[in-house]
Amino acid sequence: LISAVINMLTPYNSIHNSSIAKFVVIVLAYFITAKFGLMVPYKDSVATMMWLPTGIAVGAIMRWGNISLPAIYLAVVMVEYSAGLSILTSLAIAITNTAGPYLTAYLLKISRFNHSLLKQKDIGLMIGAALIGMLISATGGVFTLYYSGLVSDDMAIVWFVWWLGDAVGVLLALPLALNIYKQKLHINAHQIYQLLTWLAVFVLCESVITVYMTGLNKQFMLSIFLILPILIWASMNFGIVGGSLVVIILSAIAVWATSQGFG
Repeated sequence: LISAVINMLTPYNSIHNSSIAKFVVIVLAYFITAKFGLMVPYKDSVATMMWLPTGIAVGAIMRWGNISLPAIYLAVVMVEYSAGLSILTSLAIAITNTAGPYLTAYLLKISRFNHSLLKQKDIGLMIGAALIGMLISATGGVFTLYYSGLVSDDMAIVWFVWWLGDAVGVLLALPLALNIYKQKLHINAHQIYQLLTWLAVFVLCESVITVYMTGLNKQFMLSIFLILPILIWASMNFGIVGGSLVVIILSAIAVWATSQGFG
């Protein structure tokens, strides 16, 4: 009898522990990337041009279903409240910041989106769904800030930066969130050193180009001849995961430089 009870409870415990683990992973991933995003607001705006948590949220919903929604909501509340907003404002923003990724994930699912991004159609679907879904989060967030008295001037600019930053976050983080699997991370030490070395060279080159090259044409041309080969190499050796990491780092440097008036 005891053996039978254990056999009955073991699957439940496994599923229960798995759900808790997913919940914790989503909250931590959203919160940590959000903190990095808040470090580079656009000029004097409360919004940022690259909000990776939206891509993580969409990826979590697509991989694990609606069980991700409470974790996303809690993570948004934690982020907004830790940023100095009141609890009511944080709870209100969390509603649309959860609904936006949900709509994006829903649109991708019904359109038979292929997360391997093998066709241009899939890239177009991802862009379109991100732009549509993030209309909800940007609109709800800005109006919540307005009614809370935190935003009064330049609402259109704040809304545009919020919308663009959320959409860019989906485009950058979603491919990584959907294509990173445990079995794909089994790479040898040589490959790890190789990737880290190339990433270090890449960050150094991009930082020099962005900060010290004053002309945008020079920045563009040098990026093509120095950065694009690294992106191609990373994609060929590590697939979408490697390519996504390089693009995220590139975008993070570009956003930081632009917020500082360099790029």
